[in-house]
Formats: sequence, structure tokens, C-alpha cells
Amino acid sequence: MTTVPLKYVASINAGQSPPSADVRDLGSGQPFLQGNAEFGHEVPAPRFECDSAPKVAHQGDVLLSVRAPVGALNLADRLYGIGRGLNAIRAAGCDRRFLWWWMHGQREFLDSISVGSTYKAVTAEDVANLEFPIVALEEQRRIADFLDAETSRIDRLVGLRKRQLSLLRERFSTALRDLIGGVGRNAANGTVIDWLGPIDQTWSTSSIGRLSRTYMGTTFPHAYQGNSCGDYPVIKVSDFRLANDWLRLGNAENWVSKEVAGKLGARIVPAGSVLYARVGAALLLNRRVVTTCESIVDDNVRAIHFRSGCATYWANLLTLLDLGELANPGPVPSVSESQVATVRVPIPSDTEQMEIGHQIDSYRRSFSSLESVIDKQLRLLGERRQSLITAAVTGQFDVTTASGRNLTQGV
Repeated sequence: MTTVPLKYVASINAGQSPPSADVRDLGSGQPFLQGNAEFGHEVPAPRFECDSAPKVAHQGDVLLSVRAPVGALNLADRLYGIGRGLNAIRAAGCDRRFLWWWMHGQREFLDSISVGSTYKAVTAEDVANLEFPIVALEEQRRIADFLDAETSRIDRLVGLRKRQLSLLRERFSTALRDLIGGVGRNAANGTVIDWLGPIDQTWSTSSIGRLSRTYMGTTFPHAYQGNSCGDYPVIKVSDFRLANDWLRLGNAENWVSKEVAGKLGARIVPAGSVLYARVGAALLLNRRVVTTCESIVDDNVRAIHFRSGCATYWANLLTLLDLGELANPGPVPSVSESQVATVRVPIPSDTEQMEIGHQIDSYRRSFSSLESVIDKQLRLLGERRQSLITAAVTGQFDVTTASGRNLTQGV
């Protein structure tokens, strides 16, 4: 297929940042986009305005992110000021909608040529020199019509799968809350805990601080980082992702010896302790994990070791506690040990905790299996969508004879 540089069929307008004092929260002024942070599914959701932006995108322009993530795309649905993180691409000698779809096929290439030590980026010249196919305007419109219809079909399926996943998570959360609180056992006229709801009326309650010991984190100098084996894993918030579907964690990216642990004055966290992030955005995720071996935690993590009962029960109980509600106000959310220690919790018997823990593990096993199936379907739909766009804009099949009926078969 014959091609020409994109600059021959479209204009590329590189964004430029205005003085920061001219940028304000969005009001009645001209919306301003610094980069892709305000990109929506197809059109932006601006949060700022600037009436003196030196570069603008007009309605219908393709907005291309030229900084990480390089290649992200949106359509300008009105006049926008644009910062240096964006290019506005305006069709001149090509169909506007075909240009939009063709740019989707360039994202992987743009990412491959992006460079930068702090963040990856491409230049307006890189964009201008992309090889655009010479296709008759009428054919471009047919391809665009086809992709409008077929991607809408796929997007509807994606929406249904995401809704299914959301409902599945809601159902799991409800089941977890009922199990943790003993709902269905002896809940009538039982105690109500403000953050949890009704609990079994035969259970007592107490504060976390009276039932457990909290282990503080250890400052972990860079000089001791990087060892993949040793006597103790040093667990950071980033290591929470290594936990299995049942919240168990016995590994970390960094390990230290007993000798180094002694030098650091590290507190050794017992196996069966519940870990949580105490500061930053990770706190708001409300992720909890249970240690399966003696460990050390860094200073952004806290460990709670309950003196009796089932660690699985306590960990799942604490996943229902929204630490964001307890967090201290400020630009960086944080929660203190004393705030967590005062939280009231139910106290089933040790036998009941074990029974509930086994039930929760069974629920998590079923939930994880269903979640994996839906996640795989979403991934396949995304891949199918991208491959369809690439094949259509590069002429790999004739859109006038293609049928959308089988485009999502097997997904």
C-alpha cells in the first residue's frame, strides 16, 4: 500500500503550556488540557481553564498524548487549550473519522519509538512523519462507517462484561459482610457496629487495640535493598500484589538476613499478622494481606497481630473497614495506629472464626474463578477491537463484504 507522511494529509499542532498562574479550576472560561489525565472514553472531561493558552484544539481534532502513556487518544468535542503533553491533529486531505481510527493503529508504533529517561515521549515531528496510507476518500468513509458500527458492537459487549463484573463484586462484598457479621445466625435484635452493620447477638465486641498488638514499620535504606533471598522478607505496599487470592503473602521483592535485621533494629512481624498501608493512595485501596512467615514491614506499612482467633477472619474483616473514613485530612491521606486501635470489632469464638474463614476461602475461590473468566473475556475483546481497527485501516480485508456477526466469536 502506498503511503505518505501524515503531515501531507493533516496538520499537527503541538501543545504548549501557558504560565501556571493563568491556569485555574474550570469555570466559565476556555477549557484547558495539559495532557491525557483528563481523557475520557472518547472525549475529555476537563478540570481546568485558561483563556490565554497559546495552542488550541478545535472541535473534531484528534487529541494525541505524546507523553506517557504515549498514544492515548481522544476527540475534541469543543475548543480546548492544549498543553505540551498533547498534539492536536486536524484532517485536511483525509476523512476525519478515518484519521481517528487510523491513529488507533499507530499507538503501538508510537510507544515503540518514544524515548526519555524520566518519562517516555514522542515529538510532533515523529507524529508528522507517520506513514499514512493513500486510500480514496470514499473508501476511507466506508472503513470509518464499518469501524463505527463494529467497535460499537464490541464496546457494548465490554460494557455488559464490566457490569457483570461489578455485580459479581457487589455480591461477593455483601456475602463477605454477612459472613463476617454472622448475619443469618443470630442477628435478630443483635448489636450493630456503625462501620460494619448488625452482628450475631451472641457475640461480644471490643476494640482492635485490646485484641491485638501493632508492629511498626522499619526504615529500609537503599543500601540493603535488592536481595531476593534471606531470612526475612521486607514487605512494602508494592508487595501486596504478590499475595494469593486468599490474601496470603509470604514473599517480597527484598529480603534481609538476621544480621541486617539486627542492624536496622527491625521489628519481626509474626506469621499470621494482618498488614495494611498506612499512608498515601494505597491506604484508600483498603487492601489487606496476611503474612505466612516471619517478616519485616517498611515504614509505609503496619502489621496487626491478633492474640487469638483466625487470621483469615481478621484479615477479611479489616478489608471491610474503610481507612479513608479514618484518614487525617490533608493532601496525603494517613491514618495513625491509635485511630485503628480504637475501631470496634465483633468477637466470634475461635471455632466460629475458623468456620467463617473456611467459608470465606471457598467464596473467594469461586469469585476468583469467575473474575478470571470475565477478565480474560475483557482482554480478548480489547485485543479483538484493536486488531479489527488495524486490519480495516490497512486494507487487510474488504469492509464492504465483511460481516460483523462473527467478529466477537469465541470471546
